[in-house]
This record gives sequence, structure tokens and C-alpha cells, in this order.
Amino acid sequence: MTQLDLYKEFYGLENEYRPLMDELTYNQGNYKKTGYKGWVWLQSKLIYQPDILFIGYNPGQSKGGVKDFYFPITGERQFACFEDNNAYYNYPRELATGLPTRWYERNQPQNNDFYVQFLDIIWRCAEELYSNGCIQKKSKVPQWFKTVEEKVSFINLYPMATKSINILTSLLKEIYEKHPEIILGLYDEKPREEKKKQPILTDYEIKFPFIYRVQKIQKWMEPKLTVCLGTGTFEDFTECRQGIYKKDANGLIFPKAPDCISKDINPNVIGIPRDREQPWPTEAAANEIVNRLHPKNP
Repeated sequence: MTQLDLYKEFYGLENEYRPLMDELTYNQGNYKKTGYKGWVWLQSKLIYQPDILFIGYNPGQSKGGVKDFYFPITGERQFACFEDNNAYYNYPRELATGLPTRWYERNQPQNNDFYVQFLDIIWRCAEELYSNGCIQKKSKVPQWFKTVEEKVSFINLYPMATKSINILTSLLKEIYEKHPEIILGLYDEKPREEKKKQPILTDYEIKFPFIYRVQKIQKWMEPKLTVCLGTGTFEDFTECRQGIYKKDANGLIFPKAPDCISKDINPNVIGIPRDREQPWPTEAAANEIVNRLHPKNP
């Protein structure tokens, strides 16, 4: 596998999503009750052999919305946590001056709690891994910025944007009920024919084609470390259920043994819990990531 091969393979997988993407884009008004808010799969550059591959569950909302119409965002894009007005947003200042809020202006009002905490992990890791010991001030662009964009990738397990996991599950079930051929079409030929004989697919079977594609991408990318954002992401991606993985004192998630997780992925995988009621263990997560990439001498 090379970088060019990876581009081609990813393009092929994204193309297989086209019937689903078209259905959701052309007929998205039919899915308002189930909260469809756009399509975002890759949320960074597609990097062959990155240091870290982050995997999110699904996006909360696409930025492609115009008057309640969402265009699918496909291919590579700017690393989502580095977008203007994303983690932080000073709306009064922009209204008065036209100036957006940059991602490194951490003294500005917080806008998106997910990206604030995710960016905190990125910041802590980057200072250890890519800054050569130089600590930057909060209001200036850190010198490790470009390095992170070349060393770290981020993809969603499920590309459909919704406000919650429950809404995503409802959306997928509705698509399957209305257009079973679209979901079945995401399966490879042999399992597709077997699934056609079933009276109905389970929730997991509806989700599996999405999981399978990210497993393929992770295998092709060969990341040094894969980090799943959220317990549900870890469980779905690794196919490693509760009782087969362990948590440390900070809530970080690890498989009990390499053979506990799916054989279709590279096994160096950890999970970071995402509890809406509690802050993420950002410091512990960053320390774990840094230590796995640059182990300390005993």
C-alpha cells in the first residue's frame, strides 16, 4: 500500500456510499423527523501510516447546510478541530469586526464542547510529540500545527450527521425500512445474498457495512495508534463488547487481549470515554497516547 493506493481505495469505498448519499441528499426533507443533518466521513487529510487515527462515532452536524439543505462533504478536508468558529466562537467580535475565532484562541468563548475537549487532547499530545519542547502561548498559532495535519487523521464510523446516537440508529432503521436495497447494497455480494433471505436485519446488521468500511480503511492506513472517541465507537469498531475490554482508573478503554478484538483491524487500539455529564479524561488520554507512541524508558 502507498499513499496513492490509499487515495484510490478510499475513493472506491466512498463511491459505494453514493446510493445512500444520493437518497439522503435529494430526499433529506423526508428524514427531518429522524434528524438528518448532513454527511461527513473523513474529517482530516487521508494519511498513509499516520501516528494517530482518531475514530469518532458520527458527526453532530455538517457545515454544508444552507437553509436546511445539507450537501455531503466528501473526500479530504481541513482537520475539523482547526476550523474557524468551531471549538471557540466570539460571535459579538465577528459581528463587530468580521473576524472569525481561530482554533488556537483558547481564551475566547467555548462553542462546541466536543471539539474543545478533543482539541485539548490534540494540543497536549502535540506539545509532547511535535513541539521540540517549545510551549506556545494560547493566542498564537503553535509551531506544531502543520505537523499535526500531516501526522494525524480523523474519520467517523458513521458518516450521517445527527445530534445523538439514538437519532442515528432511528435514521438508519428508517432508511432500511424505506429502501432495504440501499443498506443491503453496502454488503459484499455473498453476505448480501444471505441477508436478503432474512425477514429483517438487526440494528447491528444495519450498522455493520459502515463498521466494515472503517475497519478496511484503518487496516490500509496502518496507523501507529488508533484512538476511538467514545465507548460506543470502541465497541462497534473493535467488535469488542463489555466484559471483553477493560477500563483503567481514568476510564480509558483497552482490549483485555489482542485476540479480543476484530481480526480485521490493526490491534493497537484504545478508547476515550465521552460522558455528556462528565469532562473527558483529556490529560490521561494525552499521556496514554504519547507514551504509546514514544514509550518512556523503565
